[in-house]
Amino acid sequence: MRIHPRDRIEIWETAWKKFKGSIPEQVRFDKGTPLELCLRETDLAIMIYSTVFLDCLRYGIPVVSLGWYPTVWREPLERAGVVTFARSLKDVPPRGMTGKAPAKGPIPEEYFLGQPALN
Repeated sequence: MRIHPRDRIEIWETAWKKFKGSIPEQVRFDKGTPLELCLRETDLAIMIYSTVFLDCLRYGIPVVSLGWYPTVWREPLERAGVVTFARSLKDVPPRGMTGKAPAKGPIPEEYFLGQPALN
């Protein structure tokens, strides 16, 4: 799990253990790896109050949002089906948890100022 650089990993580990039990071997908490390297390994992004969803859309990574986004963004993203909005993980469609959340693929490059760096 890529956590915010200002967050403390210990808080996330404690929360996981409290709500889910022991942390599986395949789950790791990371905040030091550059974002673009993390995105190369990402099948599904679940985020709270993050603009990283823009990077995910740029690379065609399905996004489940558990946080607030301005209406000016939320309505078009919801209409296009590129972001699934949920109140909690319990509201995430089962397909979303397997990396197959609804997505229309990468957003056209002309919507962005720079070109994708991932190759």
